[in-house]
Amino acid sequence: MIELLVTVAIIGVLAALAFPALRDSGSRAENARCVSHLRKLVGAAIVYGAENNTGYLPVISNSSASGPGNVVQRTQWLFNDSFLSILGDSPTKVQADLSANFRCPAASRLKNPNGFHYGMNVTGLDINANYNTPGWTPNMRAIQRPSEKIYFMDALDWMVQSNRAANYVPGTKVESTTTYTPAFRHKGDITHAAFFDGHVEPLKQKEIVGKAKYWNLLDN
Repeated sequence: MIELLVTVAIIGVLAALAFPALRDSGSRAENARCVSHLRKLVGAAIVYGAENNTGYLPVISNSSASGPGNVVQRTQWLFNDSFLSILGDSPTKVQADLSANFRCPAASRLKNPNGFHYGMNVTGLDINANYNTPGWTPNMRAIQRPSEKIYFMDALDWMVQSNRAANYVPGTKVESTTTYTPAFRHKGDITHAAFFDGHVEPLKQKEIVGKAKYWNLLDN
């Protein structure tokens, strides 16, 4: 009986030691997949810019198809046919049909309702509610200091702005759609950010809140 109790105690100790390691392993796997997705997105965006002589994937582009009353339909960056083709994905205008490249495993764990979990940085691009100002299709052939400027990042919306960087609540248990808001959803309250030079790095909320050098795309 004593031997059985000792064995059970040993198993309990081993299990207690193993659980944190398993959690860390899961966190590392989420991070690796998220970074991989962002590298693909920013890589495809860089190729798009090079092929279209713009330097920047349009936040909103006009669709070749017109809607009711011949009103030109506008397409968000994540539904841009050429961009999706470069990414190796099938064209779609439906969130649910977007590939895994647009989904962060940590966001899925937090039951984020969107069919996408990454947003494009649009800070300083003259945004208005109608998505039709010139700022929506900027022709920036050369972003100054591309290794410092955020292109895409973990987000609660398909676009992000610097003035919403402090909105995400650390330790959020269930995510919801929140306009222009970056997400610091990974262990340690970090976001993964892809930069204009193609690299991806983890950043803490306090590192980028109010730091214009990361955000302002027109600060050349």
